[in-house]
Amino acid sequence: MAEHLNKAVFGEQGAGFFLGPQGYFLVEGPSGTQGHAANAAGFDGVAYNIRIDHLIIYDNKAFASAGNVGKGTAIDPAVNLARNLDGLISRVQAMPDLPSQSRILDLLQQTRTGVTATGVMPPRNVQIAISNFGGNSAGITQKLAGRGVSFIDMNKAPAVPQPAARTYINKETVPGLARPTDGGAAAYNARRGRVDAMAEGVRFIAQTANDLSLKYAIDRELKRLSGEIGNAIASSGGAVVVVSVDAASPPGSVGMAVARSVSSAIVLSCPNGDAAGAIQRWEIQPKWEKARPPHVQLEKRYFVIAPKAP
Repeated sequence: MAEHLNKAVFGEQGAGFFLGPQGYFLVEGPSGTQGHAANAAGFDGVAYNIRIDHLIIYDNKAFASAGNVGKGTAIDPAVNLARNLDGLISRVQAMPDLPSQSRILDLLQQTRTGVTATGVMPPRNVQIAISNFGGNSAGITQKLAGRGVSFIDMNKAPAVPQPAARTYINKETVPGLARPTDGGAAAYNARRGRVDAMAEGVRFIAQTANDLSLKYAIDRELKRLSGEIGNAIASSGGAVVVVSVDAASPPGSVGMAVARSVSSAIVLSCPNGDAAGAIQRWEIQPKWEKARPPHVQLEKRYFVIAPKAP
């Protein structure tokens, strides 16, 4: 491979590694035989960050010179930006498994609308940029900047979130990150069971012990599902864990403790982090439920897990 192509491959690959730690994933970029070749037409990379809803369309220039980049035909509105956006939109439309596909398409189409022969006015959360991974360029010319193109200096350390703002998804952290959302019948029944049981100390103790046992059981399910939860957050921006609970009140046990136990638990993905929408869609889906005796009621508990806000 020629030396200039070596530098181009290094720069295009490195740009993806620069963006990845900051929460971006590549919509398109260099990745083996199916990726963007170093000497191919089109964008060098397209990256999206679900958490901050930010899309970057870039052309990497691994130039040895420390001067300003004055040419980037792939992202220049006066040259190929419109044509390349049209091609990208078509390809993204054919990616049904792409995380946040509908949102990315919306941003791309808004950007395409903002392209003229002399410049581009993309949405505020879309960046058309020249990057310099593997090179020494210090910026771009006023001519390019005046057309709506910006510069990303990848020689600087990436702006990785501070430790306090990071979200670690593993068996130890998931139970603490889960936020319960059920405020309806399940929560009411739990409160009523405790209040009724308080009529007699022994029954109150039994109810409290069962509530604690249920909490431990739910925590175990959250830990067991930590891998699926992490995948849902990475692909869609959030996760909801639906826990099915069997609440048993044997006949004739009015005022007695209600015995609750976990029946099952599943993970829902939340497109664009919309937990309420994910729950609503799941609730209206036809579902098979196991047969339960008359004295056993089904309760649903919902736990939302999402990255911390920036």
